[in-house]
Amino acid sequence: MKKATKLSLVLSLILAGFVLACGTRWQRDSGGKTNITLWYSLGGRYSRPMLNIVEQFNAMQDSIFVETSYQGNYGPAFQKILASVVAENPPTLAQVVVQLGPRLVEYGTVASLEPFFAADSAFTKSAFFPQLLKSCTFDGDLYALPMNASTQVLYYNKDLFRAAGLDPEAPPQTWQEVYRYAQKLAQLNVRLADGREVQVIGLRLDMIEWDVERIIYGWGGRVYKDDFSRVAYRSDAVLESLRFLRKMVDEGLATARGSNESDITGIVGMVLRSTGSLEYLKEHVNYELGVAPQPVAKQAAIPLGGGNLFLFADASPRQKRAAWAFLRYLYSPQNQLLWSSETGYMTSIRSAYESDAMQQLFAEDARRRVTYEQLPSTISSPKHGSYKEINDELRRFFNDVLQQNMSPEAALLELETRGNKIIQNYY
Repeated sequence: MKKATKLSLVLSLILAGFVLACGTRWQRDSGGKTNITLWYSLGGRYSRPMLNIVEQFNAMQDSIFVETSYQGNYGPAFQKILASVVAENPPTLAQVVVQLGPRLVEYGTVASLEPFFAADSAFTKSAFFPQLLKSCTFDGDLYALPMNASTQVLYYNKDLFRAAGLDPEAPPQTWQEVYRYAQKLAQLNVRLADGREVQVIGLRLDMIEWDVERIIYGWGGRVYKDDFSRVAYRSDAVLESLRFLRKMVDEGLATARGSNESDITGIVGMVLRSTGSLEYLKEHVNYELGVAPQPVAKQAAIPLGGGNLFLFADASPRQKRAAWAFLRYLYSPQNQLLWSSETGYMTSIRSAYESDAMQQLFAEDARRRVTYEQLPSTISSPKHGSYKEINDELRRFFNDVLQQNMSPEAALLELETRGNKIIQNYY
């Protein structure tokens, strides 16, 4: 904890130098204060670094003022964004979960960032990890910048691994190994703080947006046909994946229930969660926490998660220039290093990743590096405006398979009908 505090102080001093170097030019070019709004969906510890960056930006010059506003989690926030667009009063910038980005682009409510990059030789797309720009790119144009970029990693309880006779330094690399590890873990019992003795959960399965993507793509399936005219997930590949996971649940090796509390109390052997959970879990668990890459099923297909920052088309030219100035500051290597070190999310800027300070963080805790090792195998969510509704249906029916004893065959048949109807209604 002391090292992290010292690093934050050093970074703050670096940021102060960056502010002084850039502030004068922005003040001279603006010719008067421009107010812009930034809507965000990260709360608690995850919002503090960004809010500090905004505060420093506002203090460093008097020509641009960034007003921040927390809009709730991704779903409610998106509804507020749509309402603001209808009311012709959208924010200047907004954080949007990756699965909902295509809808904003198809609606024409957000601006392409290509003209800004074309006119700015100092801030270029090459500064970013190209894999992280995939979820921000639509038909070849960049419409957003990755904000809280993340992948899922495998968190596991090393203490339970040891108790089960498993090597804590050799986590499972395939889903077949996950199955075998879960068999051993599920033979254990642990005593809770209240004295109750409960069986260990070998694997806890979540079912949020990117979990269904991992299940579908990891086993070799697809969500859409190539032309997006119909869904494509009623396939042998997806059927095999659901049967496999259902088998683990039926045998008492895995559960699709449970919550964050289950992961913290030490009754879960393995769980796939965002890399953004790393710092939180480190602070709250009382067992030795392991972090490993996602296990592979048929192919390495790691969904990108998190949110991206969009610039809205209705902003005035002056507001867009001000927003661009803020984005240049937000994505400076120094600020990205600060953001990543304090949240656990990935930095999207390569020079921040390559910096001595980041490499020192990796040396102190190699678990931070795991998410970056998965970058070559990352995939982005389908780029179609109907996808969020289809994803919601997939999550609901996959949960029914794993929690309500619905057969995988029946689920995929119903999902095919519903998915194709969603596509038809979208057009």
